[in-house]
Amino acid sequence: MQLVNPMDWMGRVKLDGQATVLLTLLDDDVASAQLAYADYRQATQRLERGVAPGFPNEALREARHHAKTFVCAMRRVGLLGQTLSGSRNLFPPTVAPDIKRAWQRKKTFFDRYVEPRNAIEHLNEKIKGKMNWFLLALANAGLGNDELLVTGEAQHAAPVTDDALAAAVSLRDEIVQAVLEDGGAKAPA
Repeated sequence: MQLVNPMDWMGRVKLDGQATVLLTLLDDDVASAQLAYADYRQATQRLERGVAPGFPNEALREARHHAKTFVCAMRRVGLLGQTLSGSRNLFPPTVAPDIKRAWQRKKTFFDRYVEPRNAIEHLNEKIKGKMNWFLLALANAGLGNDELLVTGEAQHAAPVTDDALAAAVSLRDEIVQAVLEDGGAKAPA
């Protein structure tokens, strides 16, 4: 698997330090999503073949672990997309609209990771004055339309799929491409 690499843009552009940090963080979190997804797919393939140690319980635990890691990484990618869109002034004026458009196209998709990530990170936190407990389960593991389900008062699902990972890489690539096409002009101070 080819991980996203900041070296495809770093050194070719002249950006404000904060803009460089944000793009580097985006690259890092997209790479985290890529790694978590690769681990998830390996776990589900072992599950499908029935060759995991402690099959099936241990295999399911491993797949669920990697799915949770993927969901958290995807939420971070979404947060960075939102942050980049909100910090467009750090980029050259010709790049800012492209960043905004890239985020607007993907925002609804990345919003699907908010509640599942919150359930992972805040297992029994009081929300709106009520104690909430969440259960996490995998749906369709290894069937291509995999989801991490979160059950509680409401049910939420976050996709753990090739298409989901492609959305993260696409968001990153659209933003990086806009920066590269700008010719690397330094953002105004």
